[in-house]
Amino acid sequence: MHNIKVMVIGLDGATWDVIMPLVDRGELPTFKHFIENGSWGVLKSTIPPITIPAWPSFVTGKNPGKFGIFDFLMPDKNLPKGRIVMSRDIKSKKIWDYLGYFDIKSIIINLPNSYPPEKINGVMVSGMLTPPDSNFTYPEGIIKNFDYEIEIDPKLILKYRGSRKLLDILLRIINKRLRLAEHFLDNFEWDLFFILIRETDIIQHVSFKEFEKVGEIYKYIDKKLFDMLSCIDINKTIVVLMSDHGFSPLNKTFYVNNWLHKLGLLHMKKIEDVKNVNKINKMLLKLGFTQDRLIKIIKKFRLLSLVAKIIPPSLISKIPSTAYEIDFNNSIAYSGGHFGSEATYILLNKNKLKDKQEYEKVRNLIIKELLKLTDPNTGEHIVEKVYKGEKLFTGEFSSIAPDIVMLLKRDCGMSAVVTGDQKILQYIPTPSGTHDINGIVLFYGPGIKKGYKIEGAKIYDITPTILHIFGLPIPNDMDGRILMEIFEKDSESAKRKPKYVNPSYYEKKEKREKERIKQAIKNLKLKDKI
Repeated sequence: MHNIKVMVIGLDGATWDVIMPLVDRGELPTFKHFIENGSWGVLKSTIPPITIPAWPSFVTGKNPGKFGIFDFLMPDKNLPKGRIVMSRDIKSKKIWDYLGYFDIKSIIINLPNSYPPEKINGVMVSGMLTPPDSNFTYPEGIIKNFDYEIEIDPKLILKYRGSRKLLDILLRIINKRLRLAEHFLDNFEWDLFFILIRETDIIQHVSFKEFEKVGEIYKYIDKKLFDMLSCIDINKTIVVLMSDHGFSPLNKTFYVNNWLHKLGLLHMKKIEDVKNVNKINKMLLKLGFTQDRLIKIIKKFRLLSLVAKIIPPSLISKIPSTAYEIDFNNSIAYSGGHFGSEATYILLNKNKLKDKQEYEKVRNLIIKELLKLTDPNTGEHIVEKVYKGEKLFTGEFSSIAPDIVMLLKRDCGMSAVVTGDQKILQYIPTPSGTHDINGIVLFYGPGIKKGYKIEGAKIYDITPTILHIFGLPIPNDMDGRILMEIFEKDSESAKRKPKYVNPSYYEKKEKREKERIKQAIKNLKLKDKI
């Protein structure tokens, strides 16, 4: 059914805003070749544009309302703040499932939210959110003697933030990851090959405004991509470059819970009155010494460069960020809770609202006020768009979606920290970056148009497009479309009419596959093989 391979290279948080200037300077020759000889454009991320749910949207071809994950955390009745999401929390088939039913082999390396690794027709090495010292490969032990790192230790990011050492660590991890990729490419059969490089996201979070530092990561990747191409038959392989979201400078932070407190919808309480605070932090809090207080002193006396030299970020991170926390039981609305603080969500406490009518009244008030919110220094709006969760996320899981979802203006981030003061917006003096909805996508290879600019692509369009390349039917419950415009008119993919099927088509295939495996095991038992 297929005579083509597809290699997907994920560059977490990659943006044309970094790539194009480097291409123009002649510093990304591989990217330049891909752009001139492929189809490329902006890839719109999920809203909010964060790693989870963006990558699950890619592998399912669906919006989060159809697979049930909206953030890094999942509600858990035994854990008040929820638990980290796992691969089995994605309540949908993924691209490797569809391929596997047709005996098409997949190799998946470093995909976030893929732990525990699934038993697929091929190989899986799980990525971000994998617990330490756990089995992270299928088949188990397949890279037992391989020098490999899943993620940089977050403590090292804090310790070496802004230094050459951090760059060196990130480059080392990229090298290890791509050496593993080359090992699989050389020694294993595959039809779909996926690998994610996460380090683009990490360097941009800490140094987005330091173009040369960020550029060094991209230039290293460019060279390694060229090396990887030597491992594949480029005449029979379509290469896809993509990111889960883009990036922009982080110039200001919106303290959403302080804002909700000002509206009278959120209550806070002093942390020193709360149990389970360690003794050192309790003492610092009693003295009124928090990160917020330290930042105010630094800004007042213009000590940023001095503090950066004498106090390591790892030490600052151990200081309590604030003396307050949300009083969830007595708040009507808040950000955080069982959704992470990175997600631009607001949740309503239905226990504090008497009925559906009051719920909608409060929700409409918050949406109206968010859209009015402006930066007092510039007069510009802080929030780009606001959505009711069940309208944005459609599908069987839309009922558990966050109540309100925001898309912030470019260059603005959000914090769920409560500080006890009236601070709503804070300007950021560091070179940090924040997520942006505009990611990247590029297709290169046989049958792909050369130098074509893709318009209107979304992250959940990639999987249906790949299924079409392999000649497989597309489940009609996918939200994504096939990017038919990228194919040359005389190519096989352009001439082949897309086929859409009811999800039951693949349900039946899954059932037959399970029965086949069950019978195979039974036969082996009869022959005393197992």
